[in-house]
Amino acid sequence: GGTDQAITVSAAGSYTVEYTDGDGSKTPSAATPVTVNALPAAPTITAGGTTTLCDGESVVLTSSEATGNVWSNGGTTQAITVSAAGSYTVEFTDGNGCKATSAATAVTVNPIPTLDAGPDQTICAGESVTLSGSGATNYAWDNSVTNGTSFIPSATTTYTVTGTDANGCS
Repeated sequence: GGTDQAITVSAAGSYTVEYTDGDGSKTPSAATPVTVNALPAAPTITAGGTTTLCDGESVVLTSSEATGNVWSNGGTTQAITVSAAGSYTVEFTDGNGCKATSAATAVTVNPIPTLDAGPDQTICAGESVTLSGSGATNYAWDNSVTNGTSFIPSATTTYTVTGTDANGCS
C-alpha cells in the first residue's frame, strides 16, 4: 500500500511495486521475497571460578556458543581469560547474520595489601621479641611465630610474614 519510491518492511512476504506511466499504463515489477529470520537465543557466560579476583589473578569466561562470538573486550574465541576489572558481554552471530548479546558478567579486581613486617630487631641471646605485621587483617609468620606474641628465638633468623586482607588477597 505504500506510494513512495522506497518503503521499509519488517514482515516476511513477497513485495511488488506497480508503476503507472503518464498515459495510465500500469507495469508491475517482479516479486521481491523478504525473509525474516528469528533472532538467536542470547548466549550465556560461565565463569571458570570466582569473578572477584586479587590483583595478578585471572578468570576464564566461556560463551555458551562454540563459534560466532565477539566479546566486549574484542576477543573472538569461545573462552577468554580476563584479569582486568570490568563488565564483560559476548555477542553471538548465527549463520543468518542475526545477533544476540548476553547479559553482562562483572569482574572485580582487588589490590594486594601493602604489608609491613615491622623493623629489623637486634636482641641478646635469651631475650624475647615480638613481631607484628601491619597492612592486612590476618598474618601468618613462618617458623611458628604468632603475630603480636612474644617469643624467644633460638638463633639469628629472618622471619617472613604473609598478610591476608578482608578481600582474601595476600
